[in-house]
Amino acid sequence: MDTFIKYFKYFNFYFRSESGNTDSKLNEAETELNIIFQKEFRNILKLYDGGYGDIGKYYIDLWGIDDILNFYDDIGDEDMQDMIVFASDGCGMSYAFVRNSDEIRLVPMDSLDYISSERCSDSFEKLIMEMASGELREFNS
Repeated sequence: MDTFIKYFKYFNFYFRSESGNTDSKLNEAETELNIIFQKEFRNILKLYDGGYGDIGKYYIDLWGIDDILNFYDDIGDEDMQDMIVFASDGCGMSYAFVRNSDEIRLVPMDSLDYISSERCSDSFEKLIMEMASGELREFNS
């Protein structure tokens, strides 16, 4: 098991362990979404298909692949401008990958557009580590 995933045992975090995803299913999703998931996020999807819980003082719900695809299908690509929402904070904010970048953006669920979003972290792994250390950039708007 990847060292990054083992790190989650120190959080109050629950993986959705009923079923992981196959490489084939993840490859199909990446093709449909026109994105390559970062290694650490892909590993979580492959082993556990997401999860939820507290990381430091933050709550995060990492969506499963079907949740990501359904959300993307519901909202379309026009407003998101190359962002793929992959998690929420349970309080009206979502976390999104930026296509062709490791950047993570914080996006208000009531806006869901790039203009309303703010840079949150430089990568998925850093996002989790910044949550754990209490150093995650807060939404300023």
